[in-house]
Amino acid sequence: LAFCQLHICSGLELSIDSFCLKFFKEMDIEEAIQEWNMVQANLRKVSNQCSGSFFLTAAACFASMLLLAGRVLQDPAIMQDWRQTALWLGWLYPPTLFFFYAMLRAAAVTEKAG
Repeated sequence: LAFCQLHICSGLELSIDSFCLKFFKEMDIEEAIQEWNMVQANLRKVSNQCSGSFFLTAAACFASMLLLAGRVLQDPAIMQDWRQTALWLGWLYPPTLFFFYAMLRAAAVTEKAG
């Protein structure tokens, strides 16, 4: 899911870059206003559709961290065995890092559109 979010954010970023490049190449204000309205409508539609998936990804990462915290509170010795620690962190960190990277890319789209 995070890879899909990354690709969507990259596509949105590319559409903004494409608009800027075309505008500075042609310098047609009237056409640029119409095209910018289309880009904004596209950004609004896609962001509304993707907000649920970002929420689900964040909830899954938070639930994973809660599961790890609960397990550590039940059995603190689990963190002393390096194999158990590697196993727990091995499935916890990648989705969390992908989520944070996807959020960073989404913030980059917001920054470019602002």
